[in-house]
Amino acid sequence: MGTTVRPVLGWATITTRTRPRGGPGPLRRWWETMLAAFPDYDVEVVELRDLGEVTLASLRAVGHGAGSEVPFEDLLWHAGRWRRGRCVWWRAFETEAEALEAVGLGE
Repeated sequence: MGTTVRPVLGWATITTRTRPRGGPGPLRRWWETMLAAFPDYDVEVVELRDLGEVTLASLRAVGHGAGSEVPFEDLLWHAGRWRRGRCVWWRAFETEAEALEAVGLGE
């Protein structure tokens, strides 16, 4: 994935959300670490909302632990900001409410 992602201003996964990162290098390393721990990690888009300069996606992640073969399934949310057709920020969230709040659309 890192080779197809242009540098972004900032991104954060659920595991790194307290420390937003920037650029494709750290993103590539994050994916390498994830795939070492969960070699068959897969993500499916459940729902995608185009909200103009913001996108909100519900995602279903599945896989197995590398050493244990214990399966997992997780629902997560991604919010992204777009500028001139490029993603300039994205972040993963555990709930829809958190994602909406982060992009200023919370209740």
